[in-house]
Amino acid sequence: MLEPTQRRDLLLRAKTVLGSEEAQTLASSPQRLQAFSQAMLRAVEVMGSPEQVTDEQILGAMQIAHEVFPVELETLSTTSSPQTSEPLML
Repeated sequence: MLEPTQRRDLLLRAKTVLGSEEAQTLASSPQRLQAFSQAMLRAVEVMGSPEQVTDEQILGAMQIAHEVFPVELETLSTTSSPQTSEPLML
């Protein structure tokens, strides 16, 4: 388990490696962010500490996140589903 300061430092480094536009694509999608977080946690486990995670692993985690929930799918889901203020009741 990462300490809060380790998590913050790793996320700040990831934002630097990815750039602000790519970081925004994570922030815009909970599904993509979850996939990225899982891939980053796995990288930390493999490397032994957050400080040892490489830039390539950060980029790979982003690639995994985009494979799990592509930007195109997000765009399609927001344009094709009606937005309502009431939750759907089944």
